[in-house]
Amino acid sequence: MDHPSPHMVGLLDALAQRTDCAVQVVYFRPGSPKRRWGNPVGSLPHRFAAAAKNSHAFLNMPAVLRAMACTRADVWVVNASYTATQTWAAVAWLNAAGLTWVYMNEPLRPRGRLGTIKQLLPRFMLRQAAGVIGMGREAKARYTKLMRVAKPSASVPYFLDSDEFLNLPIPITPMETDPVRFLTVARMIVGKGFDVLLAACERLPKAGWTLTLAGDGPLRTELEQAFRHRWGPDQVRFLGEIPYAERAAIFAGQHVFVFPSRWDGWGMAPVEAMAAGLPVISTNQVMSMREFVREGENGYLIASEDPIALADRMCRFLVHPEQIPVMGQAARAALADYRPDVGASRLIDFLVGLDRAVHSASARGDPDPPAGFAEVPTWQALTEPAQINLRFRLHGRALAKRAVIDAALVLPWRRSAPRGHRILVYHLVLREDRKRFEEHLAFLRDHYGLVTARELVQEVGQENKSPLAAITFDDGFRVLMGDALELLEKHRIKATFFVPTGFIELGSDPLRAAEYSLRAHYYEQPLEPMTVDDLRQIQKLGHEIGSHGVSHLGLNAVSRTLAARELEGSRARLAAWLEQEPVGFAYPYGDFNSSVGEPPDWVAAAGYGYAVTLRRGAVHARTDPMRLPREHAEGHWRVRDLRYFLNR
Repeated sequence: MDHPSPHMVGLLDALAQRTDCAVQVVYFRPGSPKRRWGNPVGSLPHRFAAAAKNSHAFLNMPAVLRAMACTRADVWVVNASYTATQTWAAVAWLNAAGLTWVYMNEPLRPRGRLGTIKQLLPRFMLRQAAGVIGMGREAKARYTKLMRVAKPSASVPYFLDSDEFLNLPIPITPMETDPVRFLTVARMIVGKGFDVLLAACERLPKAGWTLTLAGDGPLRTELEQAFRHRWGPDQVRFLGEIPYAERAAIFAGQHVFVFPSRWDGWGMAPVEAMAAGLPVISTNQVMSMREFVREGENGYLIASEDPIALADRMCRFLVHPEQIPVMGQAARAALADYRPDVGASRLIDFLVGLDRAVHSASARGDPDPPAGFAEVPTWQALTEPAQINLRFRLHGRALAKRAVIDAALVLPWRRSAPRGHRILVYHLVLREDRKRFEEHLAFLRDHYGLVTARELVQEVGQENKSPLAAITFDDGFRVLMGDALELLEKHRIKATFFVPTGFIELGSDPLRAAEYSLRAHYYEQPLEPMTVDDLRQIQKLGHEIGSHGVSHLGLNAVSRTLAARELEGSRARLAAWLEQEPVGFAYPYGDFNSSVGEPPDWVAAAGYGYAVTLRRGAVHARTDPMRLPREHAEGHWRVRDLRYFLNR
């Protein structure tokens, strides 16, 4: 997204309440220097690419791409201006990475011949997208027409927190001695059509009505002079700018809302008026009113630049004031399904369907069970990407890492015995790793007392304790039931296995398990999950079973609601399977920071006794048990690689 917006926060907060999706937001900047209505970020996890509102768009592009590279997602929604350089950089990055993305925005404003030329840019962008989401039905229709190719599309408009407006009383019929009170709320600029409103008011009777204008802008002084020259302050009143949080109060006591805008890609003020129970007179260039106004039932739509039509509709309420409460009730009823939760469901249903269509299309011609489940995997098959450039980069990094380790171990103090209590984390021990993993176990037994992670946490605070080490395994891959488990038993070593319960539950559905594995992990081939019987066997052998969440979602990428589901759901599931509640939790991807709270506090509140990260380091008596460091290792590493990290 370009920046936080009060028009989007309702939808974002509704998404944050769902537990069937994880949603994050990457903002180009923390706010818009041109807007004064606030920049609420909502309750979804988010990050800002730039720290300043007025950061230069071109210079901001590297920061945008870095922020995107740190975000894992199945589907991306680009909700940013098609003219912004950051948007084009983001789209280029998504295309290069082969990721699924859709474009979401207001409709383009038609601008004559120049508009035809300007439409070439969004048309080119839309043809690269997997689909489009219009901010309203009119936006959807216009984008669909602009693409000229059939692509999935949906309508998800802006939403507002309407409770304050819905609690306002529907206006009653004015008494014969009372005027009909008209209201307009808008920024005082040419595009809002105040000059048309002025011309329309000149055609109204001299008495029987009042007009309240709320808002500020460059034309305010000029407009005040023009209106005051014709009507006194008792008939036409200027309120100036109203704080965004207090805007609902200005609708109270009014009868009819007037909005003569020349163009609004959505138009939130007239929607607020309808929620407040006011009939609306609007131009047909306001997209929200094209969606909600029913001619003569809850308001009127007129052409822009037509003061005669505007005056005519205003006069209808002067002649028939009894229609005001009837049309006001109909205006509020038209918004019955205009709720953020409805929009969130519509958005997620569309994205899920799109994602399934993309994956089913890519999987055509390969209906057989996943090859990774039928044969013993190898590191080469799991880690070498198909692209030559990525493979070259992978091998280059491995060689550089090995050179650094070999050079460092030449130094005598780097060859000393490992120091401090340590927790190690492995993900895989393959058949080809058998010899090296056994060397790891011998090396660790020579320098540490080997215990489970739970035992290490319990004993690490005791005085004069010799160095302890705990071996842990993440992700619950079934290949660990082979050589890894056999060697642990051979050397009488007890380990801790952190498993995502959602992955375990897919053991009976190979295709879905394979899809899960490819999405959740970094490997080029899918890996088979353990079964519940495997977990029971591991527990029976004396090993510890801990939680790795339900869906292997990083806690930096989930809302507080979804985090509770991940933490509490996985703990309850493991307790049901093993008749023993897990004590430990492993942060998926090692993420224990969040923009919407403190995940370590969430873990403690869910009932866990400790939690492990992927941050390297020794464990001390003063180490926070909810932020325990772990040393990453893999079964194919050399022992000298292990020594290098354990000596740090």
